[in-house]
Amino acid sequence: MKGVLLTADLYECAVCPATRAEVLPIAQRAVADAGLHIEGSIGGSFDPGVWGKDGGASEVTLMVPLRESHVAIHTWPLESFVSIDIYTCGTEAEAAAAIARAIDFFGARRVVRHRIERGEG
Repeated sequence: MKGVLLTADLYECAVCPATRAEVLPIAQRAVADAGLHIEGSIGGSFDPGVWGKDGGASEVTLMVPLRESHVAIHTWPLESFVSIDIYTCGTEAEAAAAIARAIDFFGARRVVRHRIERGEG
């Protein structure tokens, strides 16, 4: 195995940010608390009309490159939904800790997780 991708779909989030400025500190804290190393960030907020919705809070896409690989967080405030992907070539335990910490920050009432091994050998 070359790495592992952990995903979490977070439903009924108590906290569902509508701006990059709100999502970035959550990602930074979750990653740092898990012992992973941030190399930068890129992302933005998108008007809900971009995705065919009417009005309401904007959606956020945030990418955080890590020394170990990357984190992606997407928020849909109108639906109180957040999706998180963490791919790591480091230890799976660190990635799992980062996802768990993020779930705590967003306050999801229901979570669906997936694990995908990447690469053979």
